[in-house]
Amino acid sequence: MNSFYHHFDKLFEMVSRPVYYTLVTLFYIFYFVALFGIAYVKPEYLEMMNTGIHIFIGLMLVIRFNPLRTFKCNENDQLFIFSSASLLLLSTGISQTLENYTLNLLNKGNPGSL
Repeated sequence: MNSFYHHFDKLFEMVSRPVYYTLVTLFYIFYFVALFGIAYVKPEYLEMMNTGIHIFIGLMLVIRFNPLRTFKCNENDQLFIFSSASLLLLSTGISQTLENYTLNLLNKGNPGSL
């Protein structure tokens, strides 16, 4: 059984790292594009991506760092934990701010809105 966990960890680390960094990079690009008005990004798309990243991070943390197994934290794990925590904290605030900003812009263009 220990061999299974070892192979699973290697496979998981090999797959999760590029997926995580790709998702986070796309997340920041979309926010940058939306924030600076380079292109209009529907808030629903940002929210879907935000939710997807949160689910992915949650699954990675539960699978990788669950209390049912012994684990030694390496440098990559520390970076993942720190960047995930930072992303979770920032994305919540950024998401709400961008949503409010976008709604304000849309409402300014509509004279009948509040």
